[in-house]
Amino acid sequence: MINDVSGLDMEKYHHKIDKLRKEGRVKEAIDLARFASAQLPSHRLIKQSYAWAVYSYLKEKGEEVQGQDRSQLVKVEQLCREYRRAKLGVGELCYSLILRRLCMIKPVPLGLFHLVSWSRSQGFRSEDYLPESGYRDPIPLIDLIAMCLAELVTDLERGDDLQENIQAIAHLSYQVQVHLLERRRETKNEQVLTWRAGWLARRAGLFDQALDLLYSLVSADPLPEVLWEIAQCIAREASSPSQLRVIHTSEPTMSVGIDRVHLARAVALAAAHHAREKNMSEEKLAYVYARSAYWSSQCEEIDRARALMGWAIELKKQKRQVSPYAWTALLNQWGGESDHLWETLRDLNDESLRTCQQWFLQRSD
Repeated sequence: MINDVSGLDMEKYHHKIDKLRKEGRVKEAIDLARFASAQLPSHRLIKQSYAWAVYSYLKEKGEEVQGQDRSQLVKVEQLCREYRRAKLGVGELCYSLILRRLCMIKPVPLGLFHLVSWSRSQGFRSEDYLPESGYRDPIPLIDLIAMCLAELVTDLERGDDLQENIQAIAHLSYQVQVHLLERRRETKNEQVLTWRAGWLARRAGLFDQALDLLYSLVSADPLPEVLWEIAQCIAREASSPSQLRVIHTSEPTMSVGIDRVHLARAVALAAAHHAREKNMSEEKLAYVYARSAYWSSQCEEIDRARALMGWAIELKKQKRQVSPYAWTALLNQWGGESDHLWETLRDLNDESLRTCQQWFLQRSD
């Protein structure tokens, strides 16, 4: 079908690509667009037809991904890379539709991050900040992208093989959240956006910004999730492995200072206290206790480390779950189970609540 096109009227060529696409012959349309673009990569009409062909092909492949055919996810990523390499249009309807289509694919493809990173704010139209008509959920595109980028960070955190730079993705996601937050001040979504921005800032390594955002959410009855995020910010820990992932015995000694580690542990245990008051499942707190035990060991408070790790392991046993091997290894390294577990935990709880309250009062002055 494709021969030498020298001298061919490119405007007619552009119509041929559009015709194939509208007839449902999407593969032929995109092959023709690729060939035409190689001949005249800067031709406006060819680039326009090429972009729409990518959208149609992406729509087709995206639907196959939704059908659990994960091999098609690779093709989705390739299409996103192709769009960038061909330098196709941004800030246009077609590009907005491509971004929205990517947001509909689960798991969220990395191609969404790469396209938004490539186009930055130039990729958004004024209409992208408004509810979209014609969809079951008319959420503005910019809000949808913000949610999906945060979801992508979560998906990557849960993975065992992190080939992508989570901090870079979290940093862009944070920028989108802040951009959106500035436009949504004093709305019902402000708190949700603030939480998400703080959550992403920590994962991007922006600890001071994260603390400022998260602290603004602290109330007289603080949410445990907020306090736990604050604790990890204080400890300058950007990564956030799940509660089931191990604490490696080879982890380096804290370089943030003992006072900061003490404070991080106090806020973490205050989070556990508030979670218990709200009748949250203590099994979900196992990682909080295990991490607090590790922080205690870094402060050379081994008796407290033994009590906290022992309780973390006990919580797993209560749910008939196996504790990570490293937890047991560390407990044995510290001398085994504590002889005064309950007394130590009670004293730690009271001390942590006092320390946490004093810190919040100082910060509010």
